[in-house]
Amino acid sequence: SQLHSQNIDIFLSHDWPTCIWKYGNWHQLLKFKQHFVNDCKNNRLGNPALNHLLFQLQPKQWFSGHLHCRYSAIVNHKDTQNVTRFLATDKFDKTNKRRTFVQILDFSSPENVQKDGNTGFYKFEYDPVWLAIIKSTNQFMSTSPNSIPLPSIDINNNQRWDYRPKQEEIDDIIKRFNGDLS
Repeated sequence: SQLHSQNIDIFLSHDWPTCIWKYGNWHQLLKFKQHFVNDCKNNRLGNPALNHLLFQLQPKQWFSGHLHCRYSAIVNHKDTQNVTRFLATDKFDKTNKRRTFVQILDFSSPENVQKDGNTGFYKFEYDPVWLAIIKSTNQFMSTSPNSIPLPSIDINNNQRWDYRPKQEEIDDIIKRFNGDLS
């Protein structure tokens, strides 16, 4: 959520925000995935941390997998009038007869996006702000099932709690990539 001032077009996550099922055809979802009923009733379907990102970042598109079903939802953000279109994707498996859905989406690109001179394809680039956040929060990454305590606002200690990157952190990332983030 340290990207709160950024305009995000596409957000990818493994899991769903826990609230997203409420914004789509949840009757159809629960008919197809009956074992989701209790999780929906108890607000445990998905990851609650992603709710914060959904409402803070308000990306235009959000794609998730994990729950192995196709599900779409539209979130109208009342505070900004922005809209997030959510799409959960199923496994793509041609051997499983149940999974026959494939969707191709076409996105417009901003005018300042460069194309590769040889292929004509758009160039994807790393975002130096996001990379600076990932670098500075690396200490909180863990493969252990145990929770890592996250910092909180406490004026009595000098522990960092705001991970919005400083310009020197962004410059360091750009330097590490020798200026080429593609």
